[in-house]
Amino acid sequence: MKTSILLIGGFLGAGKTTLLAEIAQRLLAKGEKVSIITNDQGSDLIDTEFLESKGLNTTGITGGCFCCKFDDLLETITTVTRNQQPTWILAEAVGSCTDLVATVIRPLKRLKSHNFRITPITIAVDPERAYLLLEDRNPFPYEIGYLFEQQIQEAEIVLLNKTDRVSHELMEEVKKKIYRTNHKARFIRTSAIQGFGIDEWMNEVVHIEEASSERIASLLDYDLNATDETYIGRLNASITLTPEEFFHLEEFVKMIGLELQAEFIRKGFEAANVKLIGQNSYRVIKGSLTNSMKEWEWNGLDQDFDFATKITLLINAHVLAQPVQLYETIMSIVKKVSEQWNVNTLVDQLECFSPERPETVGMV
Repeated sequence: MKTSILLIGGFLGAGKTTLLAEIAQRLLAKGEKVSIITNDQGSDLIDTEFLESKGLNTTGITGGCFCCKFDDLLETITTVTRNQQPTWILAEAVGSCTDLVATVIRPLKRLKSHNFRITPITIAVDPERAYLLLEDRNPFPYEIGYLFEQQIQEAEIVLLNKTDRVSHELMEEVKKKIYRTNHKARFIRTSAIQGFGIDEWMNEVVHIEEASSERIASLLDYDLNATDETYIGRLNASITLTPEEFFHLEEFVKMIGLELQAEFIRKGFEAANVKLIGQNSYRVIKGSLTNSMKEWEWNGLDQDFDFATKITLLINAHVLAQPVQLYETIMSIVKKVSEQWNVNTLVDQLECFSPERPETVGMV
């Protein structure tokens, strides 16, 4: 029997990681063996840590998107298949990745169709962000909106995610706008947090035989697409925290998040997607901010106090700001809050950058 590959894309903050965690749990409950491949331009993936904390077999491809690192993706798929023997491989493309049909789906089908069944390409959408990207009120440069439309054009399944956070009227308005961009896609309303719509999505990818590979942004302007990468600064950090007294992990991480958000608003920085994880040997607290003016989303919350033990703080930030500005803002907030809480900090790993122009390989 062939191993099924499910590829999900979508703009930053659409909820792709939580969606994958939900569908993975459902596949496992049906007796399937599941492996997940995550992706980012940086080298330290919160998504990988989050999925592993849920007991899911997860491998990260870093340093570039799937379309630019197709050889790495192919090697990872081969290794995962050999070592873990999954019946399903779930792959999450980085939020700035597009043209996945030409650079990933078609090459996979050409090279590995005898071993793998490629399911219809899924694009996840945050309706609130989509509404801004498709309107004049878009806080991002034109190139970011262009990227979003290209992602929608190649979707075979569009997940209108976060139904628990938006009104029915907004959802309908966004669906109409997206439908004008791609009227052939199958639309499914989902909530990754509440688990709504996940079974419907799973039924679609399980029962449809193969991806049609007909969706392709044939007029994609690669110069324009490359430009959008340079607008959003990225920061990835791993920091060891050592409290000097009893310590409330949840409240500490939430304070970091709220202080960061306030500073983004003060400086006029738009958050595309900011993720925080605070973890020790037995607890994981995860926060996600997908709009500087919206509330944080939190997972793994607990009201119990923690002992004064070492904690790891992971930060992945994608923000409309220059890298040096992003670095100074985030590290100053971490220092400020840590001093207020009598917490010692040690930066284990840190990188802050804007991605270079992507070099797409593997196009077929």
